[in-house]
Amino acid sequence: MSPTRPVTAVIRTITLTAIAATVALAPATGWAEPTDSDRLDAIIAEHEAAEDLLADLEDQLAEAEEEATDATPDVAIAPETVTDATRAVPRDESPLARLSAVTLYGVATSEQLADAVTAQDTAATLLAELRADVKAQRAAVKELAVQRDELAADLASSPAPVGTTSTTVSADGAGAVAFAVSQLGDPYVYGAAGPDGWDCSGLTSAAWAAAGGSLSHSTYAQWDETARIGADELRPGDLVFYNGLGHVAIYAGDGQVIHAPTTGDVVRYAPIDMMAIEGYGRL
Repeated sequence: MSPTRPVTAVIRTITLTAIAATVALAPATGWAEPTDSDRLDAIIAEHEAAEDLLADLEDQLAEAEEEATDATPDVAIAPETVTDATRAVPRDESPLARLSAVTLYGVATSEQLADAVTAQDTAATLLAELRADVKAQRAAVKELAVQRDELAADLASSPAPVGTTSTTVSADGAGAVAFAVSQLGDPYVYGAAGPDGWDCSGLTSAAWAAAGGSLSHSTYAQWDETARIGADELRPGDLVFYNGLGHVAIYAGDGQVIHAPTTGDVVRYAPIDMMAIEGYGRL
């Protein structure tokens, strides 16, 4: 079985990265309590790193299981092999010499058998460890997703601090964001508008439908159906249009959007400036 990357080393790297991200939240002149927005950014980054680690572990496990199956040794001693061993000794040798040849063959075969058993035991131990690591990492990814979604929902429904631009969400905007949050992890499917797959405008259309609004299943139509607003006016539930109206996302608050990216990806959070912004819309 080929060696695999030590799991503990990978986990330590992820942990140190998360600690560094937390430290980076403090200003250079002194430590300050991270805001909820900072915490959300850190959790999103940690969740993505945890998903990457899970994918790596699952690849290691699949490879180890395949190699363990292919490497099962055949060490049975068939009667004809003993006969072959005696034939290797010239017939003019004494019976003792011929018996010695068979004995030596048996010793060599026994050593092969012992080596094979040891290798199988090692492989079984590695497989058990990898399976335990994969199970634990799946639980960690799930827990981080819960934390991320709960914090995002809190941010979407909370008013802005006194003296800042208002981010208080209308009931409709909060409902649209809540719907989008509930679809996180669903796959991107071209032309789909739910319930188990989405394209970008299908997601925003369904999100606003769940909140009592109406938007067509088209980024171009949604541009026409929404009022133009400035970046400083954004509040959760507003739409963010990208790349010449080739893509649309729903603003979730605090510099984050939720969107259905592209084939092979899933509904997820992303920074609002993930690509060139065309403009903003409000229903």
